[in-house]
Amino acid sequence: TGLDAALARVQSDPELVVPLLNGLDHMRVLRARFGERRVAAGTIRIESDRPAPGQIVHTSQFLRVDLASDDPALRPRLAELAAALTNASVPARLRDSEAQILWSKLTRLCALACTTTAADRPIGLIRADPHWRATLEACIAEACAAARADGAEIDPRERLAELDDAHAELGSSMQRDLAAGREPELDAIAGAVLRAAARHGLRCPTIERLSLEIARRAGVSPPVAEQPQR
Repeated sequence: TGLDAALARVQSDPELVVPLLNGLDHMRVLRARFGERRVAAGTIRIESDRPAPGQIVHTSQFLRVDLASDDPALRPRLAELAAALTNASVPARLRDSEAQILWSKLTRLCALACTTTAADRPIGLIRADPHWRATLEACIAEACAAARADGAEIDPRERLAELDDAHAELGSSMQRDLAAGREPELDAIAGAVLRAAARHGLRCPTIERLSLEIARRAGVSPPVAEQPQR
């Protein structure tokens, strides 16, 4: 995977690792590599595109980083990191729960990415179309149910309100990747939700259906509900 290839190039032994990756599964991979007590959770909310390898285009002023650790020993270092980021004009917040920040982003991102990519429309047109509006709401409800089962209390009304407040032309990186012929980050986003739901005996039929359609169009394997073995 992309994470495996990236880790193969890491020669250092850092005291603190804070990934800003989408999904959930990367936390287990990083802790296996660097140790349970060196890895904290992080998320970034940003509008950006990657038109070429190594080239990142920040397409709006929106930017926020959330940090959290369930290990109290890591929190002072995270507080220092949050302060350093904020001083560098990168707004950062220190939160209490890893599951809460990871799922807070994932429940929103999964719904946004799956609907905008499957429909090939920005969020404004998703909201305006009765069928796609219902699909968006179903994605949020399914992802929030998986989050609750996984220990995060995510209010689906808040996630929907975020997307209702988003500017009408907002799309997703998954949508842009598919349009550009790049492999979409389907497994890390939708796959993470489907695997978490399966671990708790839940189904996410809407997310599963959209994932199958996106995978078909991208020419990739659809996400699997079983946790990959390493």
